[in-house]
Amino acid sequence: MDTHASAPPPRRVRLTVASIERSLEFYCGLLGCTLEQDSTDAATRREITVIAADGLSIRLLTATTPSPPTTPVTANQRGHTHLAFTVQDVEQVRRCIVESFGLPCTPTIVVREPGGAWDGLCLCYAQDPDGRTLELIEAAPQVPPTA
Repeated sequence: MDTHASAPPPRRVRLTVASIERSLEFYCGLLGCTLEQDSTDAATRREITVIAADGLSIRLLTATTPSPPTTPVTANQRGHTHLAFTVQDVEQVRRCIVESFGLPCTPTIVVREPGGAWDGLCLCYAQDPDGRTLELIEAAPQVPPTA
């Protein structure tokens, strides 16, 4: 008996950020998300909704209290999360993150998995302005069907 539920893909995520303006510059200006809604709640927390290219709603919420110092979480530790974005040119976006935002990025790599679904894809890992890990994957070139 199969006990696994079939769940649709997520519709939205909410990210608490230090600066709405810097996050909008990063997610909309650099990654191509579009602004859908700008609203303020009763507690004066400014919330802005951004729609990513694939329809995922990303809600940016201003932090209302200073964050306590934390120990960084590495990729293999419980609690680590990352967001993945498909971009047209990984190396161009990577350079912009490093040069314009001063944020860390890994070098761009090309996946070598002969016969695998990821074979030939270019990708890198970066951080957003609040330290979240982002996976940037270059859109695969469209190969015209052969007749």
